[in-house]
Amino acid sequence: MAKATKAKLAAVNNIVNLYNASDGRIYAEIKFGKHNELIATDSEVFKYWLIYLFEHTSQGQMLSKADINTVISSVNSLGYFKGKKVNVYLRIAEVEDKIYVDLCNDKRQVLEIDKSGFRVLSESPVLFKRTEDMEELPIPKLNKNLDYLKLGDYLNVKTLDDLNMIVSFILASFRPNIPKPILNLTGEAGTGKSMNTRLIRSFIDPAKQKDLLKKEIDSNELPVAANGQYLLAFDNLSGISKEGSDLLCVVSTGGAMTKKKLYTDTDEIIIDMKKTVILNGIDDISKRQDLVSRTVFIETPKLNPSKKKPESEIWKDFNKDFPYILGSLVNAVSVGLKNKGTDNTPYARMQDYGRYIAECSEVLGWKTGYWQKIYPENQGQGIEQSINSDPFAFSLVDMMERLKQDEIFTWTGIASELLEALSKDLPSEETAYNKAWPKYNQVKSRLRRIAPLLSNRGINWEDIRSNGKNLIIVTID
Repeated sequence: MAKATKAKLAAVNNIVNLYNASDGRIYAEIKFGKHNELIATDSEVFKYWLIYLFEHTSQGQMLSKADINTVISSVNSLGYFKGKKVNVYLRIAEVEDKIYVDLCNDKRQVLEIDKSGFRVLSESPVLFKRTEDMEELPIPKLNKNLDYLKLGDYLNVKTLDDLNMIVSFILASFRPNIPKPILNLTGEAGTGKSMNTRLIRSFIDPAKQKDLLKKEIDSNELPVAANGQYLLAFDNLSGISKEGSDLLCVVSTGGAMTKKKLYTDTDEIIIDMKKTVILNGIDDISKRQDLVSRTVFIETPKLNPSKKKPESEIWKDFNKDFPYILGSLVNAVSVGLKNKGTDNTPYARMQDYGRYIAECSEVLGWKTGYWQKIYPENQGQGIEQSINSDPFAFSLVDMMERLKQDEIFTWTGIASELLEALSKDLPSEETAYNKAWPKYNQVKSRLRRIAPLLSNRGINWEDIRSNGKNLIIVTID
């Protein structure tokens, strides 16, 4: 009997289950010691398993590369036509009003959260895939509802409001089925932005290497990262391109991308792009207006030199508090599920996120209306930051507010006249010639992009055709 045939029979006899998963991949459930492991058949791990299995069932014979490919093709064919149709999840799953978190420990335990509380299960009701870099989460311990405030002992933030905005981001991260905000940490060098990022990440999707992603958002690399991480963290960003901004919007509100399995393949895998994202950098990295309404803005203050500690000491102390902080957070998630549908506040954007956090707040010790106050304020800070970083938006807001002081509430003219009116008060002539300043044929597209920022300041615009001219009408409340 040919080696490939023997290897195929050995593989089929040792695969517990085959799954035809929703991401377009075939997964084999294989017994590893005392537990079962879910492995994609197109992965290197599956190849190693085939080699190991054949060596131990065929007196040390080795499989050639061609034999391995033949076996994988046979297993994939069997999985495609006979495998169970399932959803496969990464780190966190939300199914039928229950949330499951893969703790990534050797016992294969998962955390189950529902409206009655949380508990640890020895067997998962859903299928989780793992990557080698996924780190273990501790088993949460609920001691006091407000133990989450201990997080303030480790994060460098200015105010309690900032800490609670970060808490809201963590709580939203446990809800994979709703759009989630992007967390934007800015501040000077040496203010602990990277350490803040790692600490926050540890509650959601910790990694063994502790390394953050690259310093730019690349359309080729982002889907690869999203396929292996629930949380995407970008370190020391100096800016975001239009393409990067568009990708982050997809990640925040949800969507999917396809990627070829191999460069020579026409087959594709489907990558769920609804992820949790943290950005940090020295500059204002949310200048793209389409990101502003999806972002939580936190500025890290300067660190007092006398309060600086070695990272090893911080992690040592943090790991003692970690299970209790996590316990109070997942308890808040449970309360949010229990109170689902009780908040009807008309948030300007991210309605699901805003209402869910309000529904969690019962157990966080927040006063009535507190969340409804700090959330719009945080968004307002981001909008102001974005307007101030865009000379075109800043000049338009400034012009309309000055007109309003003279009781003039409308400006009308063609695109070139608007640019001329705005350019009169520019800080320098150079501004009108850099990339931040639109050309006359770009004015309408630029107005569309900044419309949410303008609306927040009571400014709206429309374009009409009148007397053979394309007029722009700008009004202020």
